[in-house]
Amino acid sequence: KENLLGRKIVEKDIEQTHFALGIKGVRFDDEKNDAMSLMSIILGMGMSSRLFQKVREELGLCYTIYSYPSGYRDTGTMIIYAGVNNDSFYPAYEAVKDVLKTFKGGVTDKEFERGKAQVLSSFAYGEESTASQMILYGKYLLFTGKVFDQDLKLSKINSIAKKDVDGLIDEMDFESFSAAAVTKKGTRIKF
Repeated sequence: KENLLGRKIVEKDIEQTHFALGIKGVRFDDEKNDAMSLMSIILGMGMSSRLFQKVREELGLCYTIYSYPSGYRDTGTMIIYAGVNNDSFYPAYEAVKDVLKTFKGGVTDKEFERGKAQVLSSFAYGEESTASQMILYGKYLLFTGKVFDQDLKLSKINSIAKKDVDGLIDEMDFESFSAAAVTKKGTRIKF
């Protein structure tokens, strides 16, 4: 059974239910930060991710679903977001938790290689945007007090091994999370 660390439900005049789960992640400058990004890509970023394939494609329970990590100076989170039909909230919520349970078994070689290629290509595409570079350099300087080194970052990404991602997954507590939802007025949901 999950350990719900906190919850917030807001009712608004909207047609869908939007929910997010926040799971403890790693700090911005943690040595596991790149493995966290890779893990999140495999779990929920893109059409080949586990969450998208199971919750949207196989079960047809959501419009949108994805995950992303956020690192901060002292802590970090991994967020899972889904936008669902009001009647699909409970099945989608349970399906997300089921995907997290199976994720504990680690990632496949194919998932790892595809995810790593996606991290590297995202980094390369980010170099094309002045705004992305400004945010990256500024955030890195603010959080670490150091100047960002692109070559070092690429070296770190290239050195990630499958065992690093699997080890991080083993450390993650997917059963403890905070939850938030925005739902149509009159729709009763409970985490």
